[in-house]
This record gives sequence, structure tokens and C-alpha cells, in this order.
Amino acid sequence: MDSNAQAAPLPQDETYIDFMAAGYNDAWSQLFPTTTGFTCCQAPLVNNVASQLYQRIDLVLTLGNIETQNIAIFGVDPSTKTSGGFWPSDHAGVAAQLQIED
Repeated sequence: MDSNAQAAPLPQDETYIDFMAAGYNDAWSQLFPTTTGFTCCQAPLVNNVASQLYQRIDLVLTLGNIETQNIAIFGVDPSTKTSGGFWPSDHAGVAAQLQIED
């Protein structure tokens, strides 16, 4: 989700803290607890030369017996820019492989 609730860098947004207090798990933090995993935000016209991602607000949160097996962030490497020099989006994409446990 594009939660607009900052998980990284510190300080964390109150909404993110509320999700964690309610028992949700942050899939990124489970697998990469010391890596920021920034997902937001490129320049509004997505034509900036260097990446401007500075916070992680795009999250995969789980609740219950769900195990995060893998997670990746897409669109952060300059090689993903279009031939015209545009980033794919103002946010990086996040995808996770999850397994529902018995």
C-alpha cells in the first residue's frame, strides 16, 4: 500500500506505529531490518537525473499467520528509466512473496 505513513527513516509516522502496535508485520523490515528500502519520491515530472527516493512509505503489511518469503523494490535503479530519461514512477514499486501458514 502507498500508506503515506513513514516507516523509514526515523522518526516513524504515528500511523505506522499504530499498525505495528495493532499486530501487523512489516514485510520489508522482517527481511531487511537494517536496510531503509526507500520508495518515495522522485521529482513530480520523474525527470530527475539521480534518484531522489528518501523515505519508505510504500508498505506490505501482513497480519496473522503469514510468512514473508521474499520482497523486492522495483524502479530504483537508473537502468529502469525510459529511453527519454524518465523514472517509471514517482514511487518505487514493492512486491512480496508471502506464504499463508497453517
